[in-house]
Amino acid sequence: MALAKIIVDVPLMQTDQPYSYRIPEEFEGMLEVGMRVHVPFGKGNRLIQGIVLGLESQSDGEEMEQDLKDIAEVLD
Repeated sequence: MALAKIIVDVPLMQTDQPYSYRIPEEFEGMLEVGMRVHVPFGKGNRLIQGIVLGLESQSDGEEMEQDLKDIAEVLD
């Protein structure tokens, strides 16, 4: 499973850390560092813009965090 580290653009919050999001199959292989994406954020899953800071893969044997959300849309 592929993951992306995303820094979100939330003007009213101090978000100085990246968040991990799952990369859906339809976006695998097309994401690159620096691309803009829409991701669900917060309890209301409001779609906000974020920037890809890094990409990583997680083997099937590793335990997956249950609360990870999928990237909703690629903007670039």
